[in-house]
Amino acid sequence: MLWLLGAVTLGAAAFKILPNKKKEISWTEFVDSYLDKDLVKEVQVVNKEWVRVLTSCPENEVVWFGIGSLRSFESRVSKLEEQRNISLPITHKSEMRLMNTLLQIFELILRFVPAVLLTSALVFFFFGWPRLSTNHAFQKESDTSAAPKGAIIGGEVDISLNFTDIVGCDQAKIEVMELVNFLRYPEIYTAMGAKIPRGALLYGPPGTGKTILAKAAAAEANVTFIAMSGPEFKEIYIGIGPKRVRQLFLFARKNSPSIIFIDEIDSIAKKRMKASSVGGGSDEGENTLNQLLIEMDGFKAKERVIILAATNRLDSLDPAIMRPGRFDRLVNVPAPNQKGRTDLFEKYLKPIHLDIAIKRSEIAEELAKLTPGFTGAAIAGVCNDAAVLATRNNQCSVERENLYEAIDRAQVGMGQAQLDLSPEELKVVAYHEAGHVVTAWFLQHADPLVKVTIKARGDSLGHTQFRPRSLQLHTEEQLFHRMCVLLGGRVAEQITFGVMSTGATSDLQVVTKLAYGTVAHLGMNKKVGPLSFGGERKPLSEEMSKMIDAEVHKLVTRALKTTTDLLSSHKKDLKLIAETLLKVDTLSAGEVGELIGPRPFLQ
Repeated sequence: MLWLLGAVTLGAAAFKILPNKKKEISWTEFVDSYLDKDLVKEVQVVNKEWVRVLTSCPENEVVWFGIGSLRSFESRVSKLEEQRNISLPITHKSEMRLMNTLLQIFELILRFVPAVLLTSALVFFFFGWPRLSTNHAFQKESDTSAAPKGAIIGGEVDISLNFTDIVGCDQAKIEVMELVNFLRYPEIYTAMGAKIPRGALLYGPPGTGKTILAKAAAAEANVTFIAMSGPEFKEIYIGIGPKRVRQLFLFARKNSPSIIFIDEIDSIAKKRMKASSVGGGSDEGENTLNQLLIEMDGFKAKERVIILAATNRLDSLDPAIMRPGRFDRLVNVPAPNQKGRTDLFEKYLKPIHLDIAIKRSEIAEELAKLTPGFTGAAIAGVCNDAAVLATRNNQCSVERENLYEAIDRAQVGMGQAQLDLSPEELKVVAYHEAGHVVTAWFLQHADPLVKVTIKARGDSLGHTQFRPRSLQLHTEEQLFHRMCVLLGGRVAEQITFGVMSTGATSDLQVVTKLAYGTVAHLGMNKKVGPLSFGGERKPLSEEMSKMIDAEVHKLVTRALKTTTDLLSSHKKDLKLIAETLLKVDTLSAGEVGELIGPRPFLQ
């Protein structure tokens, strides 16, 4: 870069100092624009080929023009001198052709100096500096006795937690507590001949408490705790990822007993691709993973170092990292069950200023029944939203309605108070939701009703909320009744108005998925047989595909007929619920029972 700038500078100087050609003109322009205006100082005939004209312009402009031959030029000059009665100051010069060539090159360089400088600066910035910075980064991180960049050590983590503070994931807590005991009391296990586990991989949906479990383990173990996030291993510099892995494990060994916690490990431990599929090479991420595998194999028996890692994408991890000897235990941290949700609600409702008439243990149990599938993070958000809603309404305390509203916001979405529906549309919505209610009320295996509303919320114009049973196994009849309940809205519209609207689109999508699942995946169809075509498989034959489609159509048609017969026999109940909804917007399960009588089956 410096030699280029020097050459350009010398060229510019030479171009300014040495004789040179500047602007090219014609003979006519020479006469009209310079000679007639008395601007010509000297005329130089160079190498008998071209003429340089030195002018007396303000900027001492130099112009030039070519001549066919010296004799023709002298003839034209003689005629001009006779006509104008003047004498031109003509001199003859002989200049080296090499110098002319060099001057032309320098002129060309000067034309492109801005583009060259800009391109060089960009290249230097993007390719020169990173290399320098990489060397600097390696020098800076060469102290292997220090923790790698991005690592959080011991007291820098919020370790005020302990295992008694963690609720909703009891089985996972037991597994992690046992790992902590290995570190605290190794002699108990070694006396039995047991080996200290290398580590545990915590997996599960987001928000279930994986990171909190690791923090509690750090507090309980009273050992060195080194926390690092997966993306912290990644840099734009080649080799930084593997180096940080080496530093992390060396630091942990020197400070054993210790716990290493790698959050979001999927960012550095994804499945490796075949070399042919990636052009025959490996990327920096694979190098980091390979180094991690090597380090996890390098523990000695006397080194009391345990690795905890967390991910919510177990299926994306490389199988090599999950084998015994690396992560000895795969700890599932699922969404909490009803008891776990009750404990979580009790925990997160403690700081909330509840209405004096609300008993925390009772409301926690009630809310847990209304929130199947909610994680700890979602439950914490519900409790906080309830407090925010109470504050917005200038209330003195949080009431039940605030908690119910917070759950609705989490499940369905925010209310749409400004959505304008015509009376006809609102009536269709009311009968649609009433169809769901009546169908579920009179089918044995339908989920119990919680409430029904025609208040628009999220993407739905109405909403019927059920409380799913805590069942791990489902029968064919239970799935069939679920399809009937979903079809109840569409059938109610047809029975009442004789038309179909677009309001049942989402219901039909779920029905279709359930029907194909029953026939093609769960083996619950006699004609298709006990076959499951889910997951990775070879394509179905055309004959089997047609058979599955036909059986799915039969199943949905049968569900449609069952629902139509049921609602036709309960038209009075359907109308009563729909008309009441048009008046009061929302009905609870108890209010529905008062209108059409108690449910024939367990509610």
